[in-house]
Amino acid sequence: MSENRPTLVITGVTGFIGKHIAAYFVARDWHVIGIVRNVPLKHEKNILYFNHDLVSTECISLPDDIDVFIHAGFIKQEDGIDAFELNKKGAENLLDSLSKKNVGSKIFLSSLSADANAASVYGRQKAAIEDLFLKANGTIIRAGLVLGDGGLFGAMRKYLKTNNKIPLFGDGNQPLQTVFIDDLVLAIDKIISKKLFGKFVVACDEVVAYREFYKELAKSLGVKPRFIRMPYWFAALGIKMAQRFGKKIPIAKDNLLGLQQMKKLHAVEDLKKIGVKLIDYKESFSKLK
Repeated sequence: MSENRPTLVITGVTGFIGKHIAAYFVARDWHVIGIVRNVPLKHEKNILYFNHDLVSTECISLPDDIDVFIHAGFIKQEDGIDAFELNKKGAENLLDSLSKKNVGSKIFLSSLSADANAASVYGRQKAAIEDLFLKANGTIIRAGLVLGDGGLFGAMRKYLKTNNKIPLFGDGNQPLQTVFIDDLVLAIDKIISKKLFGKFVVACDEVVAYREFYKELAKSLGVKPRFIRMPYWFAALGIKMAQRFGKKIPIAKDNLLGLQQMKKLHAVEDLKKIGVKLIDYKESFSKLK
C-alpha cells in the first residue's frame, strides 16, 4: 500500500452515499479518487476524479497501490436499459482492473434486497455483483434504507414537505430496516480498520412497518399524513399506463416488485463483529431537523 497517505478509490462518489464516504476519508487525510461517468463542474475539495463509464469495456487506469476500493455506483433500471447485464459487466471490468493492482480491501455496497431470485432487477443485480466480489475475496455491506440528507430518503422528505398524500402499497406492513448515514460510514471505516472480509448486514435489527415509518417521518416534519391504499395490481397498472403515455412518475415497476418481496435480515451478530451501535429511525429523524 501507499507509504504516506492511504488511498481510497470509490465509484458513485457524486451520489448521496458516495459523497459522505469520500468526505469522511478526506477529513482523515486519505487520498481519495472518485471514478465518475461525468466529472462534476464543481469539484469537491481534495478529491481526484477519474473519468470512466461503468458500461465501458475499456480497462480503467488506476494507481498500482490502492488501500481500499469501494463500489457504490450503479446504473438504474430504465426503459431500454438492461441494468442487470450492464451493472454486472461493469463490476467484472472493475474487478479485472483491480486484479492487476495491489489492493488491500475491495468493498461492494449492496442492499438488503439482494437476492438471486428477486423479482426486481435491482435485487438480482446486487446479488450477482455480491458473488463477483466474494470470489475476489472482497467484502459485502448490505445496507438498510439509508437515512440522511439525500438519496431515496431525501426524496421522501422532500415529497412530504409539499404533499401529505402517501400511497400505501399492499397492506403497508412491509418491514423496513434503516441505518443513519453517519453510522453507515463509521461501519465502513471499522470494517476497513479491522480488515473484515465476507458479508455484513449494516441496518437496525429491529424493523419498522412501512406505514409506521411514514407516519413518524410526517410527524417529524410537522405534516399530517393522508394514506391512500393502493393494491399492488392497481399500482402496477398505473405505472404501465404512465409509461404508455410518456408520463414520469416517482415509482417504477422495479420499485414495486422490490416492495413486494421485502423481508427482515438479522443484523445483531454482524453489527457486533463490526463493533458499531446504530441509532434507530426516530433518532435519525431528530438529527435531520
